[in-house]
Amino acid sequence: MRGSIDDYLTGRMSVADSEAFEKSVEQDVDALNEIAFHRKVNASLADSDVDDLRKKLGKLSRRFVFRKRILVRYGIAASVAALMLLSGMHYIVGYYSNPSHIYSKYYSRFEPPALERFSGGQSLHNATTRLYWQGDYLSVVRILHADSLVQTDFIRSMILVSSLMELERIDEAVEMLCLMESLESNRIYLSCIKWNKTLCYVRRGEIDKALLVCKELESSQSCYPSSLLRELKMQLKFASVFASGG
Repeated sequence: MRGSIDDYLTGRMSVADSEAFEKSVEQDVDALNEIAFHRKVNASLADSDVDDLRKKLGKLSRRFVFRKRILVRYGIAASVAALMLLSGMHYIVGYYSNPSHIYSKYYSRFEPPALERFSGGQSLHNATTRLYWQGDYLSVVRILHADSLVQTDFIRSMILVSSLMELERIDEAVEMLCLMESLESNRIYLSCIKWNKTLCYVRRGEIDKALLVCKELESSQSCYPSSLLRELKMQLKFASVFASGG
């Protein structure tokens, strides 16, 4: 009887057998009660399975959501850290490759030799040098522009160039440096001329020109340390990239 009830309740009977089974028990109160009991048990078991499944799915869902939140939080934190690192590097490289920073780092005022000259017209030179050391660059420029010897005297020329650079009259300084570079008498001073020319181009924001002159200076027999020239060249390369929007 138990096997028949199970087959009947689980649908394993054919339609004809199911109808025959129903007719055989329709007058049997005990059999009907047992069938009703088994129905309730099966229904209870079915509901219990569903509840267990729901609980298991709920636990899995909560674990998944928790792990997902952790991954998302770690992902956001990593992204923020990477962005901050890149921004910091960009700022640092941008700062140290800024033309104004490069100019202020490498420029220094020309220091003429502390030598008193009294022969010929050298008293004027001595007076100009004193004004230069006092920082009266306007007076120095005015005097040297009227001095016919300034183009043939390297020290006078550099005092004029440095005064122009101090006054931010960079175009005039570049013009004077180009003239000095063209004179055969200044061959031995080319390193100093090219160095200041490089810095003038930096000050004007002409980084590519500055880089070109710096490379010429590096490849020649310069009086400047090779490590200093390499450092300047590297900063100019960075500045060139930033200037081009790279």
